[in-house]
Amino acid sequence: METIVDTTNSMNRSAADFLAGAIKDLGGKETGAKVLDFGCGNGGLVSSLLDRGFDAFGCDLDNKFWNGNDVTGHWQAHALTDPARLGAIQARPYRLPFADGTFDVVVSTSVLEHAQNKEEIFTEIHRVLKPGGCSIHILPSKWYLPLEPHIFVPLLNFLWPHCPSWWFKLWAFLGVKVPGQPGTWRDIARWNEWYFRTGLSYWTPGALRQLSRRVFGNYSAPRTYFMQASEGKASAIGRRFPSR
Repeated sequence: METIVDTTNSMNRSAADFLAGAIKDLGGKETGAKVLDFGCGNGGLVSSLLDRGFDAFGCDLDNKFWNGNDVTGHWQAHALTDPARLGAIQARPYRLPFADGTFDVVVSTSVLEHAQNKEEIFTEIHRVLKPGGCSIHILPSKWYLPLEPHIFVPLLNFLWPHCPSWWFKLWAFLGVKVPGQPGTWRDIARWNEWYFRTGLSYWTPGALRQLSRRVFGNYSAPRTYFMQASEGKASAIGRRFPSR
């Protein structure tokens, strides 16, 4: 079973608790399962999953952590877990740094809304999963409204991939920006538009479902489970209303 969890809540420090429960409840895997955090950053979630009894590993694009010539070395030197548990994704051709059939579960948190190459990613995740494995992905959906959660410009999730330049200028002029974002409102508008076009990729649930079914053979979006099992204001509000 491969499970896609599509949510509207950003991950917080309870991410590992939520995922530990989801791995058992949705994926049918017990503590001790071999888990890959896809898009692991500095390995914080890997460390937390290890603390909860999972055999956790992580991978990410090492060019995210560039700081001089020894890219991977710098990244691993600042890891929050055993650096041997973190591997660099090969960009061209795209390949995860693990053998076929390695993992019981692959998870990601707030990663797929950035990925421009979702089909490559799903294909590689399918390759590294064991038969009967599952993947669980938590991300802000295309319908996360009213503010895009990375740069706070209204409606960008819904408008992606088409948004006029004047929309970015309007909100920058009105003072909407990431805290500490430098430059004039024109600078901020240009940067936000560049980020929108190069750093975001908001697919509809239908498009994600279609791709998942083509690569994995199935798809699930258990929003009711998310509402009941997770923390956060969105979930708390959702629990107040009847839901299918």
